Amino acid sequence: MPVYRRWIVLLGLLLVGTVQAQSVLLYEPVYRPLGTQYLVFPSAHFDVIYEAGLEAEAREMAFVLEAYYDDAAALLGVERTYRMPVVLNGHNDRSNGFVTALPFKQEIEGISIKGNVLSTRFHSWVEAVGPHELVHAMQFNRRGGPGLGALLRPFVPDLARVFNLGSAGLAEGAAVYFESNLRPGAGRLNHALFTMRNRAAALEDRPWTLTQAMVPSMFSRPFNRHYLAGSSLYRLMYDEDEGRSFRKTLSFQYRLPFLGTGAALWLGGGRAPWTLNRQFKDAMRAEAEAKVDALGPLTEVTPLLSTKGRLYRRPRWLDAETLLVYARGYALRPGLYRVEAATGQLDRLRHLLLTEDAYYSLDLDEGVAYGARYAQEPLTERARIADVQRVDLRTGAAIPVTRGGRTMAAVSSPEGAVWMLQNDGQVVQWVAQTPDGLVPYTRIERGLLKEILPSPDGQTTAVLISVAGTQGLFTAQPRPQETTFAPWLVFEGATIFDASWSADGRFLLFSADLNGVANVYALDTTTDQIRQLTNVAFGAMEPSLSPDGTQLAFVHYEHERFELVVSPFAWEDAPSIPRRLARFGEQLDWTRILNTSIQTRFDQASAQPYRSLRPAYLRPRAWYPVLRYDFDEVDLPDEVMQLGLGVGVGVQGTDPLQRWTYAAEGFWQKDRPYGQATVQLGMNTVRPQLSLFSIPEARSFRIATSDSTSVVRRLGVQERGASLLFTRPVTFVDDVFLTRLSLSLQTFIQQERVFDDDGNTLRFVRSDGEVLPDFIGSWQLSPFGFFLWRLQQNPRDLIPNTGLVLSSTATFDLWNEARDLRAGAITRLNAYLPVFMGSNTGVRLGLGWLTQNQGGLYNLDAFLPTGYEDRFLGEGDFLRLDAEVVVPLAYPDRGTALIPFYLGAVYLYGLGEAVEPIQQVGTAPGVSSIGAGLGARVRVFGSLPINVAVGLAYVVEEQRLAPVIRF
Repeated sequence: MPVYRRWIVLLGLLLVGTVQAQSVLLYEPVYRPLGTQYLVFPSAHFDVIYEAGLEAEAREMAFVLEAYYDDAAALLGVERTYRMPVVLNGHNDRSNGFVTALPFKQEIEGISIKGNVLSTRFHSWVEAVGPHELVHAMQFNRRGGPGLGALLRPFVPDLARVFNLGSAGLAEGAAVYFESNLRPGAGRLNHALFTMRNRAAALEDRPWTLTQAMVPSMFSRPFNRHYLAGSSLYRLMYDEDEGRSFRKTLSFQYRLPFLGTGAALWLGGGRAPWTLNRQFKDAMRAEAEAKVDALGPLTEVTPLLSTKGRLYRRPRWLDAETLLVYARGYALRPGLYRVEAATGQLDRLRHLLLTEDAYYSLDLDEGVAYGARYAQEPLTERARIADVQRVDLRTGAAIPVTRGGRTMAAVSSPEGAVWMLQNDGQVVQWVAQTPDGLVPYTRIERGLLKEILPSPDGQTTAVLISVAGTQGLFTAQPRPQETTFAPWLVFEGATIFDASWSADGRFLLFSADLNGVANVYALDTTTDQIRQLTNVAFGAMEPSLSPDGTQLAFVHYEHERFELVVSPFAWEDAPSIPRRLARFGEQLDWTRILNTSIQTRFDQASAQPYRSLRPAYLRPRAWYPVLRYDFDEVDLPDEVMQLGLGVGVGVQGTDPLQRWTYAAEGFWQKDRPYGQATVQLGMNTVRPQLSLFSIPEARSFRIATSDSTSVVRRLGVQERGASLLFTRPVTFVDDVFLTRLSLSLQTFIQQERVFDDDGNTLRFVRSDGEVLPDFIGSWQLSPFGFFLWRLQQNPRDLIPNTGLVLSSTATFDLWNEARDLRAGAITRLNAYLPVFMGSNTGVRLGLGWLTQNQGGLYNLDAFLPTGYEDRFLGEGDFLRLDAEVVVPLAYPDRGTALIPFYLGAVYLYGLGEAVEPIQQVGTAPGVSSIGAGLGARVRVFGSLPINVAVGLAYVVEEQRLAPVIRF
């Protein structure tokens, strides 16, 4: 999953806007947990840089990447061999993998992703994620012939690699296609919970278009649409010409990146977008219709709850009339909700953001639910650790069961303890909570435990396990350190996704994809019979039987939604499934498989500590020309001072872990050398950044003459000095609601020299007669901070629907040789109100305060009301009041392939703003304006988000209309 960074902005600034006041930083530091140690494990083509404790995952990663290197290179048309770093982290339980071009590397979590998000038929998480990211790496590193990419490659290779990105959908489509052809039945194109979304979309009246397949969704589910439709689009292209048109498209994109993917498809790949769009939609529909026709008579499904954009997950019966579900939606906050089975009335129990599998369990005797969430480590944004919470079913109150435990899927054991699963690298172990802490019940080398399911009578403990490319149900004999497993329900070529017991323990209900579609089944433990309870077109899963055994609740997928269905439990009418089909596990030695480590040919290779300051790591990654010119000089007469053209070179770099980043520029202008340099450190709690600079610019000065008059002259100014910035963000809560504090402190120590057109230094005289030195010194301190409190935003909210945002910045002159010391501060408080949350309408009330002892201390465009941007505010205190309403009109989530422009949402906005002086030297009345207009959220080139709004404001005091254009 590549990271789509702000590459277009960076490219434009680097290539077009090299006339710049400060360095454009291509590389930013990455802040990992303090004290984290990394080692380097080399293979033929890769340096696996892994977090201490992940040696087994590092060796397997090297083995997997080398094993598929040639196949991935052939798919992308990469001929050159190369080395690249692969960073393997162990501090994020959410798990992910991505490739970056800036700098070029892979980053993968060594902790396996949870739930059934990916295909369960790979032998390990590493085998699932490694080849996928390898395809992205190959795509980034390919060369497409002469053009802009080839021109930049020798100097800024990382930036040249960005040109290979193309569309997100085609990039992910190629990677998903590749992973889906590694093993029979493995990969997301063979994954029932993945393909069901494609079928549902294809059979809609408005199926996904070519552009929607290529561009990530902005406001419409599924938000991984570019994976889903992109993989089908790529498969269509590959089946026609084995990927040649795709490779030609990438080559054209590399040579001429600014024409967009549609033009590259047409002019490079020879695929007219309108023709490919029709072929894509027809192929998707034909495939979906053929699959549905093959299923035979479908189950009639009448959902109890079905709303576009809502996901209802894991229904559980509280009693014969009431269910508990986990739900979230376009305008619904994530959480546990009670549902009346007769009416569908939905009542919130607690806001809660569960792990991606949405798993929780009930202990009705205790009146509690157990669920897991990802808790962000307060000082490190990247570290998210899974922990179990206990939710009171009467009050909704939640208390943590573990802290930093890396635990999930908790359930009450027959003995009253709490069993749960715990991450251990890419393996998931079984632990129990005791007064002495977490006690391990297993130590397996291979496999993922997904769910622990003790029967109501305590006689049978079922465990859902994914191992060796098969996921099914096992029985367990739970004992601390010595738990053993035996296969119970394991299908060959099919996956069991989830399971639950009936209240009397007679039935074990589960969902599985025996016919390539997820459906609900049940096992009668008294007769050992299996019956199929549903036959649906797209997917049915997560079944639960009512306490009286008469009502079946399950989740049913339709386009853009997971519906909640409650129907009669018709066991006798359901077709039987031969029990022998589920005996596949009995043919294999599961004890040996579960306890066998992977053996690779790299066992003898040695690992070395990672050293970020190695010259090989910190060598420059970018060399680029620096051109500096003040375009105001174009219309100036020759006799007026002009700086002229500055010419030089810039250099930037970072190490693979991005612990150090640097940028430096040197140039010659106005007959002398200048330059600037910045160094950032990613290994310190206060996140320092040091900058040194010696930069020229031209300014206008009012200069007193001997006859007591004054003239305005344009003069050059050389600024030299240093700035030091410290930043410390702290996250208190990042769940459904976000509460975060960030504090920064920046200090500038600088000197200024004024010079004329001949480069001669001019010395100024203060009003008291003192002659100032050649370089006039100053020292400034600027603290800044912001505080977010309980901020929350649903997927279709255009602004937050609740919470407070407080920001404040101050400026203090500690020393200045030329003028009186300046001081000032701007503070803003925004409150977001949930009054119209159900329609995604946003309401914001704002309060601002400005204090300054001199005018001109700040740029006040954002503080002054619309239409008064040129108003000067001098010394004093000023109060700002404002309000804004944002009303969404539509969410098209569509675009065109030929024009790289994608429209996500259209909205109306209204605003009112006023600024009043509280205490001011001199007199100046308050000013205010009211306005309204139309706005849009768009993407340009598929990955650059832009918010644009136009409208009119009525400038109250001046009784005029002013145009409003906001970005």
